[in-house]
Amino acid sequence: MKETSLSLSVLIADDSGVVRERLAVLLGEVPGVSIVAETETVAGTLEGIRRLRPAVVVLDINMPGGSGLDVLRRMGEERIRAVVIVLTNFAFPEYERKAREYGASAFLDKSREFTKVADLVRGLSEQVSANVASEGKIPNGSTTEITEPVGAETRVQELNRLLLATREINQLIVRERDPQQLLAKTCIVLIKTRGYALAWIGLVQPGSKQLATAACAGKQAGFLDDMSATRDEGPMGQGAIGAAIRTGQPWLCQDTATDPRFALWRTPALARGLASVAVVPMIQGGRVLGALAVYADHSGAFHEEEVSLLNEVAGDLALALRSIEREKERHQAEARLRLVNTALESAANAVAITDREGVITWANPAFSQLTGYSFEELRGRKPSILRSDTQDAATFRNVWEALLAGWVWRSEMINRRKDGSFYTVDITITPVLNEQAEITHFVVVKQEVTERKQAELALQQSAAEFRAMFEVASIGMAQADVHTGRWLRVNQEMCAITGYSAEELLQMRVPDITHPDDRQQDWELFQRVVRGDVPDYRLEKRYVRKDGAVAWVNVNMTVIRDASGQPTRTMAAIEDITERRASERRLRQLSRAVEQTASTVVITDIHGNIEYANPRFAETTGYSLGEALGKNPRILKSGSTSAAEYAKLWQTITSGRTWRGEFHNKKRNGELYWEYCSISPVNDEQGAISHFVAVKEDITERKQLEAQLRQSQKMEGIGQLAGGVAHDFNNLLSVMRCNAELLLMNAEQNSPETNECLKHIEAAAERAANLTRQLLLFSRRQTMQSQPLVLNELVKNLTKMLTRVIREDIRLECRYAEPLPFVQADPGMLEQVLLNLVVNSRDAMPGGGQLLITTEGLRFDSAHAPTNPDARKGKFVCLSVSDTGTGIAPEHLERIFEPFFTTKEPGKGTGLGLATVYGIVKQHQGWVEVSSRFGQGTTFKVFLPAIPPPAKTATAPAEAQLRGGSETILLVEDDYSVRVIMRQVLEAFKYKVYEATCAREAVEVWAQHQGEIALLLTDMVMPEGVSGRNLAEQLRAKSPGLKFIFMSGYSPDLIGKNTDFVRQTKSHFLPKPCSTSILVRTVRQCLDEQ
Repeated sequence: MKETSLSLSVLIADDSGVVRERLAVLLGEVPGVSIVAETETVAGTLEGIRRLRPAVVVLDINMPGGSGLDVLRRMGEERIRAVVIVLTNFAFPEYERKAREYGASAFLDKSREFTKVADLVRGLSEQVSANVASEGKIPNGSTTEITEPVGAETRVQELNRLLLATREINQLIVRERDPQQLLAKTCIVLIKTRGYALAWIGLVQPGSKQLATAACAGKQAGFLDDMSATRDEGPMGQGAIGAAIRTGQPWLCQDTATDPRFALWRTPALARGLASVAVVPMIQGGRVLGALAVYADHSGAFHEEEVSLLNEVAGDLALALRSIEREKERHQAEARLRLVNTALESAANAVAITDREGVITWANPAFSQLTGYSFEELRGRKPSILRSDTQDAATFRNVWEALLAGWVWRSEMINRRKDGSFYTVDITITPVLNEQAEITHFVVVKQEVTERKQAELALQQSAAEFRAMFEVASIGMAQADVHTGRWLRVNQEMCAITGYSAEELLQMRVPDITHPDDRQQDWELFQRVVRGDVPDYRLEKRYVRKDGAVAWVNVNMTVIRDASGQPTRTMAAIEDITERRASERRLRQLSRAVEQTASTVVITDIHGNIEYANPRFAETTGYSLGEALGKNPRILKSGSTSAAEYAKLWQTITSGRTWRGEFHNKKRNGELYWEYCSISPVNDEQGAISHFVAVKEDITERKQLEAQLRQSQKMEGIGQLAGGVAHDFNNLLSVMRCNAELLLMNAEQNSPETNECLKHIEAAAERAANLTRQLLLFSRRQTMQSQPLVLNELVKNLTKMLTRVIREDIRLECRYAEPLPFVQADPGMLEQVLLNLVVNSRDAMPGGGQLLITTEGLRFDSAHAPTNPDARKGKFVCLSVSDTGTGIAPEHLERIFEPFFTTKEPGKGTGLGLATVYGIVKQHQGWVEVSSRFGQGTTFKVFLPAIPPPAKTATAPAEAQLRGGSETILLVEDDYSVRVIMRQVLEAFKYKVYEATCAREAVEVWAQHQGEIALLLTDMVMPEGVSGRNLAEQLRAKSPGLKFIFMSGYSPDLIGKNTDFVRQTKSHFLPKPCSTSILVRTVRQCLDEQ
């Protein structure tokens, strides 16, 4: 068979050529080692490991392209098995922890452990060589050529897998501090990595010879469930586990079918396919803690190196368990030490510690209180400073000799305080020994007995007083037998608490009146006090009164003992706390209510420092309770509230009255908010103010809504004013326009200069009419010709014109929602809205930018309503215009819809653009929302009510030609100039005209000429309280065939378009100002209608 050479392959990874060369020379001297590659980067190292699969990798931490830790991590992720030795100049504990966690077998410092690499590699090489020699029968180990190398290679692979398992177990030991999890995961790693059929770990039970299963893994994990392992000399202790535990040496069985030592377990083992087993003891500090057993499914599975590694794993596990146990013991010892320190610090007795020479090194507060010396004054001095000179020197020499001999000395002694006063103490001095039984310190415990002796005398003197007090005490007093619990003596208050008479109680025991649910606990504690396990008895319990009612009581009981210390009876003070517990329950309910209320509740001391705040405080302000405690609520001040207001607040609450008001405060993140606050004083039992309580409600949204409502009302008022101004202005424009048109009708009779002047007058009147129309749009009194339409079509049709309105440096983008619901609107007005918004955005982007127009359909629920007073539930269509311009300053936002308000330079805006938008949208039953960030841009959103798709209508007929007539018209107009020009126009077209300035005059003219009059042409708004509509209804009643035309500078809505009167009379409407042609055409059309 072909012979093959077998060696230990090594890859060197270091960015230093000098280091790589030194390692190559160093490892080249190790027999059986082959250096397969040298790399200097992370990427090159990973590529070499993947391609060459070396058995050993010597790895640096600091390398180009990453870190050696990255190489370790990637090897673990890709499950590449190799022994990794980290050799680095960065031998920091954190790096070592990470390296071992990622699977490094060793972590060496270049400066101190460079040559140790060769020792580690030599050991691995010798293990491989020994394995090969045993399999290949190499004589004297003198050659690397072997016959039948397959078995050796298999052993090497098994060894590598076990090394990988060892590496993973070492990682577990580093990071896992739960012993149960550590052992369980160890078994899993052995099964997963080495491929054992079963891995088991058992621990010796303290005080027993039984072993308890601590962890088990593998397909045959149930093998040991029904078997008990022991460490005694019996049959069950002669098996693999028992022998390893008992002898402290590894135990190996290569064939469970033939090994006589395995006879008791052979049948179940073979039934489960367990052919060989290795058991290694877990030893730490010479003590066997347990055993690790692994089973394989084939015989001869274990070799010496494998058992050796398993033995190391067991030792590491034992060390880890002992380390975890010591860590736990250390924590417990520290806790006990803290407890002892706390006890000594708070002890009522005076305690001091001195060194061996008697110099004080520590003293508790009670010692300082007793002697009058502070600890700083006592430290470094001897207790002799307390001598009162009432004892001679010989006494102190005897004391010192006894203490140095190791005796505890106790006696009474008179000492002198710092202030010179004398006191008597019961003193005990105890030597403290170290592990070598040498005295290192003395503990001095003093108890002043002056008061005790005086108390003994006073006790005798006050026995009679006590008996009297027993009877008249305001709480229940009772004595009971320590053995049976029978009542021996009770006072009247005890009778009142229980409802029994004294004679009845003296025939009963303590459990007889104790609530059944409290008896066991009560009696157990009673007996513990009697036995002296605890000094006294303090318990809240329940008594069942004679009438069956339950009374809660607080019992403080102690045991009275005789001179020999034997218990004779118990003495108890019983307080009825039924009402107090009810009050506490109510207090807890109140506390829960305060904690869960939607309002902020804050309690401060009399100086205003916060002592309590409920969770709502943190939600509202952003300050946690921990941040707020001890602080003054002024941390919320925004500067908006004057010092005078705060002074008034403080004066109110310190005088015992409640202050109510509003604050504009600032949250932790700087955000401002409004809150309504009620601050009340809290009085103590003496009626003095001890605290202040504030109940606060966040009213920011309400304030915003109120501001919006006020602005809306303000805009409404401005609109009414603008409408009135526009109406009067329209009358003036009507005179100007009609006069100019009349004169131009006879242009050939005028000079060219006159005609030119008339045209200027006409153009100026037209511009003024447009200005007035915008005022009417804002006031919602402009004539609106609404129809069903889709905003998408309107925007698309207007896009071409909009591109001419904006500049080339502004990019226009339109986004349309499809399909979009219909709206009932005047297309011209909506075009005006869009145009005004676009022009506004254009002027806000002097340096260019982006203009975005979008449409979308929306459905609002009630949740949207608080954001705008005009918002409501239902379906709406939204037209949005956004720009990336300069934005609107916050102080200007609330005024942008006011007429003639503008932020533009003089002469560059009328201030009616956005006011017109506001008026048109309101006239369409919609609303406008605006959001802006100064310096970043603005978005206007127009919301219009959506309507169902309309039915198709026929095309309107073409207009009739302009012509006059001979009919008689009653013209009613209160404005003289308008009345005169309109009469002149009508008479110019051959109509006969009667005039009236008001409804009363019109009725008088009608009475004289009713047979002639065919048409009533009347203003809508007239003096004396009678409108054009009222006049028309009066005359209609007298002459049903009379025709009507209404005129107004306001909207035609004033006449009520949908009333029966309008439908029956087929009334017409003329807006002011109107041209001569429209006036004449409308008159002719109305007269011609049947």
